[in-house]
Amino acid sequence: MSNADDSLTDFVDITIALEGAGDAVAEKSLIDALSAVEGIREFSIEHGKVGLEYDPARVNRAEIERLIARAGFRVGDVVSAAASPINDALHEGE
Repeated sequence: MSNADDSLTDFVDITIALEGAGDAVAEKSLIDALSAVEGIREFSIEHGKVGLEYDPARVNRAEIERLIARAGFRVGDVVSAAASPINDALHEGE
């Protein structure tokens, strides 16, 4: 989902704890929903958390949290920071 303008954008890294009914159908629904959002550059779902990088000019945190709720999860703790190669390296493998 990258484009040529990505280098000019300040992306945000966010990790959201997923609570509630986390079955395979809900996870697939969340994957489909996040994949369809133009402002989300990348994401992963692991160990009861979704980590993603998004463009706040295209999508905001409240919209992301609504997508998570519609997929059948409750939003738990949220950690957010400006995206950077250093930040990505620090959180790689979490």
